[in-house]
Amino acid sequence: MVCILSAAQSTLQATLRPAIWLPGIRSLHSCSERWEITELTPAICVQKVVDAIARLAEKEKIFLHKVDRERNIVQIFSYTKAEWLDIVEIEFYPGQFSGTEGKARSFSSGLLPVWVPLSFVFNTVRL
Repeated sequence: MVCILSAAQSTLQATLRPAIWLPGIRSLHSCSERWEITELTPAICVQKVVDAIARLAEKEKIFLHKVDRERNIVQIFSYTKAEWLDIVEIEFYPGQFSGTEGKARSFSSGLLPVWVPLSFVFNTVRL
């Protein structure tokens, strides 16, 4: 469970994404991958991710933030022990010939943890 201030500020910080504004920091704290899933449809892949996050949420500070079943997109909030907010976005789409292709992107959302009051504002200020 995250503190109330972290939960309240997370959506704003996830929308602003100040940590990916700075080129030197963006590369250090982000990752992307592509997957080929040969035997499943995009809708089934989304459901499998939702199920996996539900199981992980029992043990970790990880929450399903958004699920767009029409566009096959999942957004996940993951908090570190110090309550820095990391965001994982996964998108599934039909493969070129068959199956499903997936694109996953993970990144840190800011330089300050989200429990810091007004962290979403301070994280947008460039030093």
